[in-house]
Amino acid sequence: MSEERVETISIAENFEINVHEDLIERGLSILGIRRSGKSYTTGKICEELLSMGQPIIIIDLMSEYYTLRERFPILIASLGSPEHADIPWVAPEQAPQLAEFVVSNGLSLILDLRHGKMVNRFKFLGPFLEAFYDVEEKLMIPYVLVMDEAHKITPERGVKRIKTVKEAQEKVEAWVYEIGQTGGHLGIGFIAIARRSAEINKMTLAQTDIRIFHKLVDPTDQNYISSWLDKEQRERVRNFKKGEAVVVGLEEPVFIKVKERVCTHGGGTPLAKPLETPDLAEAIGRLSDLLSRPEEEIPEIEAPAERERLEKLEEEKGALEKRNRELDSQLSEANTQLGGLNAMVEGYQKRIRELEERLPEAEKQQEVIRIREEEILRLEGEMRESKATIEELEGQLEEAAEDLGQIEELRGSLLDWRDVTLDLARRFGVELIPIDMQKIIDERDHYQARYEELKENIDKKSRLTTDVLQDPGVKDWIRSAKRTLYGFTSRRSAHGEVLKKIIVTDPSYKFLPEEFPEAGVASGTVASYLNEFESQGLVFKQERAKMGRTAWSNRIPLWISENVRRIRFDAPDEAVAKITEELKNYVRGR
Repeated sequence: MSEERVETISIAENFEINVHEDLIERGLSILGIRRSGKSYTTGKICEELLSMGQPIIIIDLMSEYYTLRERFPILIASLGSPEHADIPWVAPEQAPQLAEFVVSNGLSLILDLRHGKMVNRFKFLGPFLEAFYDVEEKLMIPYVLVMDEAHKITPERGVKRIKTVKEAQEKVEAWVYEIGQTGGHLGIGFIAIARRSAEINKMTLAQTDIRIFHKLVDPTDQNYISSWLDKEQRERVRNFKKGEAVVVGLEEPVFIKVKERVCTHGGGTPLAKPLETPDLAEAIGRLSDLLSRPEEEIPEIEAPAERERLEKLEEEKGALEKRNRELDSQLSEANTQLGGLNAMVEGYQKRIRELEERLPEAEKQQEVIRIREEEILRLEGEMRESKATIEELEGQLEEAAEDLGQIEELRGSLLDWRDVTLDLARRFGVELIPIDMQKIIDERDHYQARYEELKENIDKKSRLTTDVLQDPGVKDWIRSAKRTLYGFTSRRSAHGEVLKKIIVTDPSYKFLPEEFPEAGVASGTVASYLNEFESQGLVFKQERAKMGRTAWSNRIPLWISENVRRIRFDAPDEAVAKITEELKNYVRGR
């Protein structure tokens, strides 16, 4: 007898996650300040998934997950050439091949992006995620996508102002949203890890119904979690020790202590010899043959950690942004000049043709040809100079983009310092911000968070309404309902007149057969009509309900609701109301 497949993983003594119902169908996010245990929790989840044979793909911006190879056969591909990489120097153009090979062979993968430039990270991730989604549409193999440092991959405020980054970053955001929103239908689980809700793109965070909060001390973060936790519970989150967390999005919040990992965590020293199975070694060999190595890149230089450098970069940020705008303007001007030069070439060519027509003599023609060649050579030289200027400006823009990326990293460090300062000030009773001013700030942040939450709920409900209305099963039932109603309204009898009055009557009102004078038939005949409607579930019959007599009431809205929700149990009231109005208009228009 075959052993039954495990469907849940355990990350704490008192908490388990159902892989299909939680990670794949609902999605998970993990939030917390730096060094609060987010990556440790994520690593524990990955260990549990790998232990049960569930393939995963980890987007790793900080080289923290390669130690999973101590015990698990997981492939490691890197933009650079760290010692632990099985496939180093992968390039953006190889991303689709890598994604297709990994999924087709059911492999687990770590994408180590730490050693790539910011632009190359986005250029690689966009086509990788697109190819991953496309091959999953064909094969439907259950996968869990783990996106660490998600606030850097899909930030709330990105570096889109840099033209060389904008297109690549927007493509990544689009595919992350698509995977988070619809990937569950293909068997793709979604885990996003970030420091704060305010730093990650709201559309990314909205795709996760279950959330794990580690330590959060910032007032904005405290206001954000107030949707799930009361004041006492929020204070407990503020004082969490490393590894402690609370899980929300279930029936009740669950406070947990993450279990010990079986692999070394993060940048720790791993086992001397990483695990490598024959199957993994064979897969690495085949993948290495499949991918042609790009030319080696110069590894990205880490931003200096000295406080003086940090302060200097912050001071230069404004000047750098101003210079960036100037470069954009110069690039635009150069492109305009290039267009003007092309127009001049066309003008000269037209002028030369006119001269050739006016000077048919051979000598004159030779002179025109000489002039034309000289002008063309001159203009070609100017075009080459303009092209060189454009390339130089584009290079400066790429450098500006990298500098801004470093500043964003340092900005995150400053925010971490602020968290520590706020926490210490609270513990020692130091009032950094006047209480009355803090109350105003807290109230503002609270209403901002409520606004974002309400907007998210409205958008979610609107998308769900559209999804229900476009559901093939719902559409089939609407057509069937129209055929049922048509069967009554198309008769030569007075069924249609009676039904038109019923469908606009409030369901709480009870009517008698003689209340339909416009039908032009006897009340006994109307009663027979009502009994027919009752057999189809369109009206509700009640004995001695009005003046001691049998009466009927409009049941059409309930009839619609029951049938639609039998197909889509999650159909919101807005979708049912739209279908009800559509069928009302159909009857009235008969």
